[in-house]
Amino acid sequence: MPKPRGHDPHQTRRRVRVLLLLAFALVVLRHGWIVDDAYISLRTVENLSNGHGLVWNVGERVQVFTHPLWLFLCWGVYTITSEFFYSLIIFGALISTCAVALVSLRLARSEYVGIILLIAATLSHAFVDYATAGLENPLTHLLIALSAWVYLARVPDERRFALLCLLGGLSLLSRPDNAVLLGPVVIAAAIQAHRRGAKLTALLRAAALGGLPLFAWELFSLFYYGALVPNTALAKLNSGIEASELAHQGLLYFVSTLDADPLTLLIIVAGAAAPFVTRDRKMMPFALGIILHALYLTKIGGDFMLGRFFTAPMFAALVCLSQVKRVELTQFLIVAAVVAALGLSAHPNTLEINSANRVPANQARSGRRVTNEHALLFRGANLLSAKRWTQMPNHTWTALGQRGAKPGRKTIVARAMGYRGMAGGPEVHFIDDVALTDPLLARLPALWRPDWMTGHFIRTIPRGYIESLETGENVIEDPQIHALYERIDLVTHGDLWSLERLEAIWWLNNGGPGRLLNEEAWRFHGASRRNASSIATRRAPDGTPIASKLLRRFTDTGVYVKYKRRQRVRELEISVNDADRFEIRFYDRAEEVARVAVPQRLEWGQDGVSSRHIVLPEVLSERGFTRLRILPRTRQRTQRPYYAISHLVFDEQIETLDPAAASI
Repeated sequence: MPKPRGHDPHQTRRRVRVLLLLAFALVVLRHGWIVDDAYISLRTVENLSNGHGLVWNVGERVQVFTHPLWLFLCWGVYTITSEFFYSLIIFGALISTCAVALVSLRLARSEYVGIILLIAATLSHAFVDYATAGLENPLTHLLIALSAWVYLARVPDERRFALLCLLGGLSLLSRPDNAVLLGPVVIAAAIQAHRRGAKLTALLRAAALGGLPLFAWELFSLFYYGALVPNTALAKLNSGIEASELAHQGLLYFVSTLDADPLTLLIIVAGAAAPFVTRDRKMMPFALGIILHALYLTKIGGDFMLGRFFTAPMFAALVCLSQVKRVELTQFLIVAAVVAALGLSAHPNTLEINSANRVPANQARSGRRVTNEHALLFRGANLLSAKRWTQMPNHTWTALGQRGAKPGRKTIVARAMGYRGMAGGPEVHFIDDVALTDPLLARLPALWRPDWMTGHFIRTIPRGYIESLETGENVIEDPQIHALYERIDLVTHGDLWSLERLEAIWWLNNGGPGRLLNEEAWRFHGASRRNASSIATRRAPDGTPIASKLLRRFTDTGVYVKYKRRQRVRELEISVNDADRFEIRFYDRAEEVARVAVPQRLEWGQDGVSSRHIVLPEVLSERGFTRLRILPRTRQRTQRPYYAISHLVFDEQIETLDPAAASI
């Protein structure tokens, strides 16, 4: 008689991993949704399917997407299903599950580690939320997994290096930021191949072959759209926000994730540290990529979507952790308990999400200017919110797009363009004042706003621009913008092969807009202009309400004052919002001379003004200034008027005023 088969612990652990993988897939489907931003790309997909080309507004060649590879995959899905919402949720969940399976079942060197990776992926809010969403995150995760598979298979040679370059290039076509994450891996593979005897010329040839899809797309983009980078990049780079302020917002992006989703940050930190702790030199390039991505994310100010930009480094961290070996049962139980505890500490956690348990929409956006988009859009764009008699997404923005698409209406100015743009149909030309979809506004300086949000920098729409779009004739009033639009119109609407269009492309990419525009005038467009005498003779007592007629009110773009004669002064007194911070910029004609901070006083609260006495830098007494700007740095009030000023005086004038106001 055959002997009964004994218990096989390895087989049991493999089955556990498969069951956990199925649980991950089900959790992802329960979270399945399509974010508003995804429909910006999907409107392009629909236009492509209807024969209008790769465009957002019909007839206007503008690249509004950063992920051409993902866009073409979505186009393939749409060609088969003729539907976006359900198809892309299932498609995203399938790709995400494949990526997690590759790391936890194939790359993991320990069965215990594979189980921990599956638990971590299932309980990470960021990873589960953006495993669908209609964005490129699932594709990025899969390309990272495939890159790791190729890289870890054996010491890279010329062929494997070429394949790794191909995957790296495809990851850039999924999202350009991936260059920071995977760049060190590709460089390390080149070094290893060279040490094995591959010649430098052979490696360069392999890199060229592997990067061919990326090079081909860039050439197409330059010719068809007139730019090497997407229009969204132009809109976000021209923000005018100082590097220190962006870095501060980037740190707040980390803080927001620490607050709402601590497990994701723990995985990223653990993954970046693991190769150094275990002295695994082969995985150190992945760890370096994670660290560089964290620095890059801080530098650009993070993102406005909670968790979105953390999924790629988190997945790279899972790859690093997958190479940990020699894990004992006790270690496994402790780590698994910590991971589960952190994941379940979020409320609601990924296992609690259902149609009856969700974060209220009014809590979705924090004062850090980071939004939990999954909570904000859950009711109208989540798979669990779908009903038989409603078409998804069923959101207010969708209804606004449908109402805006009235017969005879040609142009609509709006924000949140995804659902609205798709619902409005191809006949309506949408102008997005945060410039993500508009080629002219993207090249204009963003307005100064203290309440800015990463990736959403508002522009002023020039007079005559709407009429120019509706009539096809350039009637923009400002001569500089008129000249700029002439060239943009050639690129986006003109004959593809005309010499004038090619010259306009060269001009746009060779610094032409920067040389043409008066950046300061558009950055502070609409600023309140005050005569020097009007704010040097009248004074209101401290605590005067901001809405009082004794004060002069102004908006986010500040106050502009021009002096007839050069001013050389040593100190000033200013009376503005008590609870807000301000900055005064001094100019000698076109050159900025100094910046002076006006701190909060915090005695009269949000509804009153107070005076502050400030000693000025020596340059203002020696060189002097001819004009100044008073710019708000915060906004404590939520109702208009936001800001008010009573007076601004210098030196001897200070003593001639009513001395009732205290100074700081």
